[in-house]
Amino acid sequence: MMNPNLTRTSSSKWIFKQIVLVLTCFSGATSNSVARNVLPVGAVEIPDGVTMVVVNKNGEQITVTSALEASRLAVGEYRIESWTLERKDEDGNIWQLKGSELGSKGIFDVVEGKKVELSIGASVVSNLAAHKYDSTYYLRHSLRGRLSETIEITRNGNRPEAPKLQISNADDSYQETLNFEYG
Repeated sequence: MMNPNLTRTSSSKWIFKQIVLVLTCFSGATSNSVARNVLPVGAVEIPDGVTMVVVNKNGEQITVTSALEASRLAVGEYRIESWTLERKDEDGNIWQLKGSELGSKGIFDVVEGKKVELSIGASVVSNLAAHKYDSTYYLRHSLRGRLSETIEITRNGNRPEAPKLQISNADDSYQETLNFEYG
């Protein structure tokens, strides 16, 4: 017999019809604070323009969206999995930067009663690496964030045209424009 508190939303998803309160107790909460339904928390401030940050604590993934004031998280060590920054240009195009693969630089601690500011978002560094093999030059372009994270850029949800590279000599007697290709 099917549980009357579950509703099927698709072939593999079920949702409880009656959800009163979901409380996730993280390690680090004392038994007294859990008994009073009060978890020790700290504040996390998201930089201007960043619209979303996905963090992980003990295998639990938490999405924090931008807010006018700092978000509150239970005390403990967190790892930033990704962040998203979104801006609209004068033509109405929506540009989005997504940072990921932060590694150990994306680890931060939330301390009770204190505020932590995340060093994510703009600015972004454009890297161009070149090496020569025999008589051929190989070029690689990448975008990196402040914590050396990988940056993906989209315009209106799609990857923009690949960048171009302009090459010239010292007196500008030689000029050439090369097209990068995604791959």
